[in-house]
Parts: sequence; structure tokens; C-alpha cells
Amino acid sequence: MSDLYPEELLEMARHPHHFGQMSDPDQVKTGLNASCGDDMTVYLKLSADRQQVVDILWSGQGCAISQAAMSVVADLAIGKTWAEIEKITQAEILAELGLSEISPGRIKCLLLGISTLTREV
Repeated sequence: MSDLYPEELLEMARHPHHFGQMSDPDQVKTGLNASCGDDMTVYLKLSADRQQVVDILWSGQGCAISQAAMSVVADLAIGKTWAEIEKITQAEILAELGLSEISPGRIKCLLLGISTLTREV
């Protein structure tokens, strides 16, 4: 696998950031990539006006790309408003993972975290 992915991606997949379950979240969102079986649950602590992510934890299983990408998304989301989170791009996630592009078949893996986070509850 190390020949296929840069070290940044592999490190985040091995040691995901913000991984775990939150005991008292303000919101819980779930996502599934049916094409390959990746799944995740995102736990959010929000500001009093519910417009800013104060803390985030997530759990789930899947390929190295989905796990590492969710680590990036969690890092980027903390302290941001929903408007700022919605501006996180595929290119930004790729860059944080040390990638310049990804095969079309892996895009859903890459975007599962951000699509789960921005999903309406």
C-alpha cells in the first residue's frame, strides 16, 4: 500500500485524528459509501447559536482514503462555521493528504467525511 499512497495519507489512516465517540454530542450524523462499504458516524459539539463546530469526534470503518480524509475534515472543521465548512473542497482535502488527484472510483471514499458532516439532520 505504501507504493500507492503518500506517507501523510497512510499516517492519518493508521492514527486518525479526532477518532472516538462523544458522550454528549449536540448532533450525530451518519454516512455510508454503499459502493465500497465505508461508513462513519460524526459527533458534533456546537456553539450556543449552533452555527460553529466547537468539537468533533468520529468513528467508523473503511478504506485508508475515507479514514484519512475524515481526519483532514475533522481538523479543518473545528472552530469553523457551517458556511466555512461548506467551502472545504475536494482539492483542499487531497492536498492535505499529499495527493494531487484521485481516481474517479475513489472520489466517494474521499468525500464521505465532508458529505456526512454537511448532511442535514
